Amino acid sequence: MDQLVRIAGQRGSIGVAFTYSEPLMWYEYVLDAATELKKRGLAVVLVTNGFIEETPLRRLLPLVDAMNVDLKSPGDEFYRKLCKAHIEPVHRTIRLAHEAGVHVEIAHLVVTGWNDRDESILKVASWIVSVDPEIPCTFPATFHTTNILNRPHQKNFWGAPSKLPAES
Repeated sequence: MDQLVRIAGQRGSIGVAFTYSEPLMWYEYVLDAATELKKRGLAVVLVTNGFIEETPLRRLLPLVDAMNVDLKSPGDEFYRKLCKAHIEPVHRTIRLAHEAGVHVEIAHLVVTGWNDRDESILKVASWIVSVDPEIPCTFPATFHTTNILNRPHQKNFWGAPSKLPAES
């Protein structure tokens, strides 16, 4: 952690983004590093799936400048079936971060056949607007080459073919 903070300072970085490998899995490290980064006036950014209990989240939020949260679905079914989890902790993370003054952005990964229907996209957008219509949201798409839990490929939100070229 000391090395991270030292290198960020030496290289003139404006801050550190904890990303790629879910940063909340190593909460203690992120909390310690964020504390030291803030002491040096550096920004702290999290790119996260949003799964964290409320108490540790509240402890971390005063140290976080920005957060990009992956909101996978508008409802619990996707979370239960694909993530073996529930949506409420993610919703809570987004709400609490926003209320704490953290700059929040949402990434909604569109998975063909699971959350790519018009009504699903509209529900995600409506939920985000209910928190704050100014929260930015991106909708990156994934085009899997195998079936997820044996669900066949379907026409996605953007009207892409229902099957990948290799399957035709």
